[in-house]
Amino acid sequence: MMQARRVFADETVRQVARVSVGGDVVRVRLSNTIGTSPVNVGAATVGLSMGGAAVQPGSLRELTFEGERSVRLTPGEELRSDPVALSIPDGGTLVVSLYIEAGSGEAAQHLSANQTTYVVSGDQVDALDFDAPTTDTSVYWLSGVEVQRQAALAIVAFGDSITEGAGSTLDGHDRYPDALADELAARGIAAAVVNAGIGGNRILNDAPRVFPGGPSGLSRFERDALSQTGATHLMLLEGVNDLGIGTLFGPVVSAEDIIGAYRQVIAQAHARGLDVLVGTILPFRGATIPEYWSAENEAKRQAVNAWIRTTDEHDGFVDFDAVMRDPADPEQMPAALHSGDFLHPSSAGYQRMAEAAADVFEGLL
Repeated sequence: MMQARRVFADETVRQVARVSVGGDVVRVRLSNTIGTSPVNVGAATVGLSMGGAAVQPGSLRELTFEGERSVRLTPGEELRSDPVALSIPDGGTLVVSLYIEAGSGEAAQHLSANQTTYVVSGDQVDALDFDAPTTDTSVYWLSGVEVQRQAALAIVAFGDSITEGAGSTLDGHDRYPDALADELAARGIAAAVVNAGIGGNRILNDAPRVFPGGPSGLSRFERDALSQTGATHLMLLEGVNDLGIGTLFGPVVSAEDIIGAYRQVIAQAHARGLDVLVGTILPFRGATIPEYWSAENEAKRQAVNAWIRTTDEHDGFVDFDAVMRDPADPEQMPAALHSGDFLHPSSAGYQRMAEAAADVFEGLL
């Protein structure tokens, strides 16, 4: 979920990011695209994580932006750091530190990242560890890490909270895109997997004010998917919130509306040279959000999934519904595969999704 809320002043924000494939050159991408105020980044560093807020000695690197250590990030702006030499292993974890000067406005915030962020007073971007930091589980301004590496696949996983990883383990890196990268690596396939999921996101409509979820999938597709450096494939999994949130807050959409949005995304991705895989919508009867599921929404889900399984407009599909439904009650997930809310998978569920996706991607090679 993307929101602009917290204000930092004369503080260092240290954030953790895991990469799927390693390399020897890295760039960090910062974004203020949803922000309404400028932010002054006085200094920034990147290094290899030793767990928590600690940085591996000898790995800390200064980040610059067009040769300057400080940068002003204006509202609506996204920028990349200059390339920096750093040897990163496959599946490596990085620590990115930003010193936010006094006078900066509200932070562009990814609210539910399932990853601990560490904050201390003053400029401590060069510290190898933090003493008594405050913590939360949001990500601020850090929108991506790019590693220079030739990979067989570069997959953008695009979707909502199920792609984002709601219900996964805090700091566990077991969201389905994480698990997909690990599963492909175990099969000898070097694959970069970018997580472009936002909790509460809908493909057709922006999030209502009372339910954070950011701009619609259609409106953010260029920025969050097509602009990813070196992308070769798109993995689309979105639509459940169009049904459930649409029932709660409107507008109510049809199966044909969702399919029409898929067609737009597929056409745009194909025009940019990406192959597109589409995931069937997972079962969600029993969802603990009141009135989110209904028999009408179930019928729409079945219609959308039938189209995904039979159309030739995409380049393949992953039948998440088939591998995640309860054989005894196929309109819902079994207890072992959801995180307690009958909507978001558990770590075991995300692993099963990753294995199903890996089977399809492996078949493309």
